[in-house]
Amino acid sequence: MIKLEGMGVDADFFVQVDKLLVGKRVGGAIYVHRSLTTTDITLPLFLLEVAAQKLPNWNCLKASKSAGTVSFLEYLDFELSQHPILAAALTCHLANGRSRLVKYEVEHNPPILHRKELLVAPDHPKAPEWAELTKQEEALGLYEETKTIGFLRNWHELLRQKGLKPQEPVAEPDVKVDRHKTAISRTSASKPVQALLSAGVLTAEKTFFDYGCGKGDDLDYLGAAGFSVSGWDPVHRPKETKKPADVVNLGFVLNVIEDAAERIEVLKSAFGLTRSILCVSTLIENQQTAVTLKPYKDGFLTSRNTFQKYFQQAELVQLLEDVLEHPTAAIGPGIFFVFRRPEEAEAFFLTKNRRPTVWTDWGIRATWSAEERAQLKRDKFFAEHEATIERYWNLTMELGRFPVPEEFPELGSLLNQTGAQKRLQTWLVEHFGAEAFQNANARKREDVIVFLALRHFQKRLPLKKLPTDIQRDIQATFPSFELAWNTAKNNLFQIGKPQVITELCNKSPVGRLDEQALHVTPSEVSKLEPVLRIYVETGELFFGDRSQAHEIKIHKASSKVTFLVYHEPIEEKRTCLRTKVNLSNQKVEFYDHSR
Repeated sequence: MIKLEGMGVDADFFVQVDKLLVGKRVGGAIYVHRSLTTTDITLPLFLLEVAAQKLPNWNCLKASKSAGTVSFLEYLDFELSQHPILAAALTCHLANGRSRLVKYEVEHNPPILHRKELLVAPDHPKAPEWAELTKQEEALGLYEETKTIGFLRNWHELLRQKGLKPQEPVAEPDVKVDRHKTAISRTSASKPVQALLSAGVLTAEKTFFDYGCGKGDDLDYLGAAGFSVSGWDPVHRPKETKKPADVVNLGFVLNVIEDAAERIEVLKSAFGLTRSILCVSTLIENQQTAVTLKPYKDGFLTSRNTFQKYFQQAELVQLLEDVLEHPTAAIGPGIFFVFRRPEEAEAFFLTKNRRPTVWTDWGIRATWSAEERAQLKRDKFFAEHEATIERYWNLTMELGRFPVPEEFPELGSLLNQTGAQKRLQTWLVEHFGAEAFQNANARKREDVIVFLALRHFQKRLPLKKLPTDIQRDIQATFPSFELAWNTAKNNLFQIGKPQVITELCNKSPVGRLDEQALHVTPSEVSKLEPVLRIYVETGELFFGDRSQAHEIKIHKASSKVTFLVYHEPIEEKRTCLRTKVNLSNQKVEFYDHSR
């Protein structure tokens, strides 16, 4: 018999509980049926009085040495149901006598019980029947993954996956929730991160992982201060790896998940990553919570079609204890630490004198302006992706416009960091200089003008019939295809005006100028003003590839362009072949000076 006469001897109580030969052991806790409390366990009087007053119909007992608690549990139809549902739990702390009563709603994914035969004495009349059920379920592979099967919805989902019909199906309304709208931008470190820093459990020497990091503001704050940080988010950072860390933050994630079964899986997954502490935070219920919200499942739908569950403080701590079975500490409203090792929890509880939070101790400012936050993100982006950004910018300069994914396959990785293509383009222009981009884009615009001007000598095609790269060039340099076409047409008409050609030749920054003409090499043609390029390339339609000539003579006043081929050595410029194209009448004159 385990005797316990009063408070203050909880250590002896748990030593004796550890010696029990019966009971179901989960983590650091042991579960037994009420019938054993009359044969194997003698509970202290004050606990029996509390249970009789608050939960008289309890039928199971849970003793947790790591938490220093004894819980009275009321399961529905314990004898008849294969997997009884937990209706209520009364948790009592032996150290201080405080108690907490939590009632579970069937539709909100309550805990359920497996392996009932372990909770009773071997001579219980139904123990063989329950043991046979356990054996059958093990054979079906239902106990291969035990992380989440202790909850009603998770158990039903497993049965469905195995092709088995759940005994108690739960109907759900078909509503698609926009979870991606829940992430917000912050002007200061989030409350859970502030709590981790203030408590001294997160330091620069420890690694930090943010599970469901949203837009990553906390990672930016801590990273800028020299902390080793990483994070994952299903919307904003889906390709990041979920990696183990000393401290893991699950900040305001559970409250936006409308599926109660999924909450359990996420909580288990996040705790599985921590080597020391998991910080869990949610929104907490208050009097103004549901004034303008529409009830949905165990929470509400907002006007933005997002889901919010407002936990009660006791409800949240009970959820953590039910799912994780590890020591838990309340840090503030809706903020809890869950410890991986009991000794860490004990050390934390013994730390009574906490230093006031001085953000500069960690190199973190209390608040950040929108401009400062944006600059921090930009600096981090360029530092981490320098090589990829350099390649992207070089291609941008070459194309005279921003590349699309088909032209730059790594673009997706950059957009994952900036969140939007417009923001990426703005950052690049600010970083490398607006003038460089404007010059490259202006050159591309001239290329478009020349191309479309020469298209006037052929059948006009709609934009969608032009080559894909030309379509992109036009869209990047003109508001509309019609404007681009008319601009090219106006430039084409200028080549028939000798005064315009004369003026442009005289102002040309490239080539050799004399009284009659401007002489340029084939490579210098692309550097000419668009009208002169059109002038030369129109003559090229009759000559052929201009690169076959050594020099091109642009006549100022006669509407002619001459393509010259020189004898070797080229430097002496002794004419070998001369092809003169009269643009006004499209007459071509060919002269052979080789002899």
